[in-house]
Amino acid sequence: MLRSIWFLVLSVSLASCTKNEIRRVPPSKVLENYIEVRFNLKGVEDKEKLIVLTSGEVRKSLEGLTDAEFKDKFLENQLRFKSLKILQGRETGKDQFQVTYEIRLLGSGSPKPDEVVNKKLVILELQNGNWLIAEARNLKTSLVLGGETIVVADPISP
Repeated sequence: MLRSIWFLVLSVSLASCTKNEIRRVPPSKVLENYIEVRFNLKGVEDKEKLIVLTSGEVRKSLEGLTDAEFKDKFLENQLRFKSLKILQGRETGKDQFQVTYEIRLLGSGSPKPDEVVNKKLVILELQNGNWLIAEARNLKTSLVLGGETIVVADPISP
């Protein structure tokens, strides 16, 4: 009997949610997915995997890249993913969410940096029930060279 009541309560709870509320991926998870895809690209044919997670300026930028530019920017980059840390997430409007995060990338050493630390801000927009990355801004870039940290005035975008 108790099992039947529990099943009924669960069914009513789920039925009261819309389909998008059940399936919606949180904004910070969309960012994590984008980073994971970005650092696991195999070829230019994977460009669409990034595009489907974006909208606005970010989407236009990706769609505007030629295959050669995409390969240069995303596939031949010598930086490797080390870690991602979400620093802050907040709703900035009904269908807009802002995430500040820090990403650490490993370089290949001399003459490249040992590590690159980027602090970034992304704005995600809710479109058709899905959060998409619409804007991305670099806030601060630091390079670690031989144990010394240098803050770069002109941020690097991996």
